[in-house]
Amino acid sequence: MTQLQQSLFKKSSKTFYYSTLFFPKSIKTDIHLLYAFVRTADDYVDSIPQDAAAFYNFKEDSFYYLDHLNQISKNPIISWFVQVYRKYDFKREWVESFLEAMESDLWEVRINNKQELEYYMYGSAAAVWNMMCWIFWIRDSRSLYSAKMLAYSMQCINFVRDVEEDNTLARRYLYDTEQIQYEWLIIPDKNLYPFLDAHVQNYYSYLREAQEWLYNMPLFFRVPVLTASQMYEWTAREITKKPWVIFEKKIKPSKLRIISQAIRNLCIEWVRELRFIQS
Repeated sequence: MTQLQQSLFKKSSKTFYYSTLFFPKSIKTDIHLLYAFVRTADDYVDSIPQDAAAFYNFKEDSFYYLDHLNQISKNPIISWFVQVYRKYDFKREWVESFLEAMESDLWEVRINNKQELEYYMYGSAAAVWNMMCWIFWIRDSRSLYSAKMLAYSMQCINFVRDVEEDNTLARRYLYDTEQIQYEWLIIPDKNLYPFLDAHVQNYYSYLREAQEWLYNMPLFFRVPVLTASQMYEWTAREITKKPWVIFEKKIKPSKLRIISQAIRNLCIEWVRELRFIQS
């Protein structure tokens, strides 16, 4: 992994960065190249102020080089991604969905219901997990469905954790339900917490759909993916215990927590595999 890839990855997602250290060397670099592409697009729309011009140039160049595979982009992020795209034969629709979701973040976002949320989450998260599954050589429909549910669960917790930050960017991903509504202005008051808890419960409902798959993936894919999922679950528990903490700091697991959990998972899952072989 180059210094640029490492800096992009490490500064943006501690959970994924340290979890991916446990992937097999044969695919680790390709995952980092994919993530560099995803992170770059996301950074353009999340920066303050947003860099719409850079995003559109990035989007245009990405599709140009995906359509002209015999040419090489001078932008290393795009060039790396095209290599991975070709190597694993990604579907163009996934890239289109991802960049469409990123583009929508350039304007005010107001999600009104579950269907709208899942449409956004498919592009922003599930499409990326489809590419991850292709790198894992996991391509059956049941696994792809479970990966989509895992992606949705992670995004749900991101939206709850970042609700104040998103509000300042005129983005509201958390929709009202018939039982619980909350005003557009996000402020730290007790009426907000049941609203957030309702969306934490949505997180758990998505996670349950993915749990069986998580524990039955091939071992060396299972450990890092399971670890990442468990760190999101830790975040959910922290928010449930003390919801006001989202206004005090960004809730993220420490490096020590991530690595120790990954090592623990590696030991536990190795024992499971050995017992299965011996049975």
